[in-house]
Parts: sequence; C-alpha cells; structure tokens
Amino acid sequence: MKHSHYVYTIVFLLLGTLFFSCKTVQTQLTADSRLKAAVNYASPEATLKILSAKDGTITAELTSPYISAFTLRGTVSNPDEKTMQIVLNECSIWSHTGTGWISGTSEIYGIIRVTESNGIYRIEAGDIPEFSEVKKAKIRYSSNLITGSKAVLQLEWQLERIRSVNEFLKQTGKLPDYFSHSWMFDRYDESYQKKIKDILMPELTMHPVLKNNEFKPVPGSPGYIITEDTAWNIRYTETVFPQHLKPLRNTGVMRKDFEEAFPIMFSDYNFVYFWTKKLGSLSFIKK
Repeated sequence: MKHSHYVYTIVFLLLGTLFFSCKTVQTQLTADSRLKAAVNYASPEATLKILSAKDGTITAELTSPYISAFTLRGTVSNPDEKTMQIVLNECSIWSHTGTGWISGTSEIYGIIRVTESNGIYRIEAGDIPEFSEVKKAKIRYSSNLITGSKAVLQLEWQLERIRSVNEFLKQTGKLPDYFSHSWMFDRYDESYQKKIKDILMPELTMHPVLKNNEFKPVPGSPGYIITEDTAWNIRYTETVFPQHLKPLRNTGVMRKDFEEAFPIMFSDYNFVYFWTKKLGSLSFIKK
C-alpha cells in the first residue's frame, strides 16, 4: 500500500508539470544564500520565477524552503523595468506524508516589489498577505481520494485548526520565531517536528514533562482518554492547552493533522517570519 502512495504522487506531479508547461520561464531570480536542505544538499533560500504565457500574460511564482508546502503566485506589472510590482493572488498548497497527500489552492492578497541595481535584485514585501477561502482541493488518505466541495471544506477546516495550533505554539514562549527545517536538526539542535511534538503530544515522545506532579492523574478521577492507540493525559490537556484546542487533542484530531499535514503546519508556522524578515534580507541574482 505504501508503494501506491508514491505512484499516486508521481502521477500527480507529472500532471501538474504538464499543466504549467504552457508557461515559459522568462526570468528566474535565485537568492544567493543557501539553506542546507539535506545532509549533502543545500537549496536557495528563495526563488522567484517570472513566467510568460502564450497570450502574453506575465505571472510570477515565489517559493522557499522556509514555506516548503506553499507556492505563491501572482501577476506582474512592469516586468522589463528595474522595478516591478507583483500582486499575489493565489497560494498553491502541496503536502505529502507517509499517509497520503494534500493538494489545494487558496486565494490570497499580497504585494511585493522587486528592484534591481548592478545585477542584484531585492524584494520589498508589503503587508502580510491575507489568506482567503480555499478554491480547489484534492486529498488522499491511504486509499481514499477526496475531491470536490468535500475536499475544499475539509482543507479549509484543517487550515483553520493548523493556524490555531501554531498561534498557541508561538504564545508558549518555548519556540523561536522560525525553524530552518521541518524535520532536520537546525541551529537549536532540534527540528520543528520534534519540538512541537514534545509540546503537543508528549505521550508520543515519552517526554519527561509528563512525570511532573501537576500532570499526574488525580486519585478517583479518570486520568486518560483513549483514542485508537494513544492514551492522552487529561491533566496535561487541561493545564497546558487553551479551551478551543482541548477537544482537538483529546479526540486525536491534533495528532491526525500533524501526521497528515505536517509540511503545511511547518510552512504556516514560518510564514510570518519569512514574509516580514527573511524575504527582505535576501539578495537575488538572475539565473
């Protein structure tokens, strides 16, 4: 069954390649700094592609390993000038895990300005983009493929939950404002994946925090809620989490989101940092 996931993923990517092949890369701007993405591989910290369609329409695609599940797309004004403006109107979402994949498109609104001086390009980001409704979605969990309005609604709900969880994580004061990698150890010697798992689901990592007296079951009251193969510590939920997130943890929905949409969680967590701090600090060169 696991092999079928990869087959579906490859087919989906090929279809996506065919769909976008009607556009030609007119200009590719690549950040001259690189981020180590694997043991023996480093990728540019961001890439901006200017694309031309057969009808003359000029569009742009912005990607970065900091927001690896997102591709930001928009229309370009003054593409041949030293300063061009890009109005972002779409965010493509792509996430693949061992349990399946998620593909979707969300409306956004944001503006960036690209300036060139002596062959070096800089990007000035406007206000943080506003994410609107999901327009399209396809979701595969194991052998189950979800499409149409059901997939759109399911992805919208999942994105809302993910944003709520990331907002809570940032408010704990235990995490940095961004992580370099989703699963690799970074400058803090801990990956985003491990760090948030320790906070959200210490039962799965056997984190020693659960040995604290404040989280031990109270005699005469149920200490755990069992969902599938996990026993959730009730006192940990009640003590650590805000009211609106308690049901998500106790029912296993939080774990399900983590396992099914982890790349999206990582990208959403990093998005504000990438937009407000990282993007404007990068120097781009034409490839």
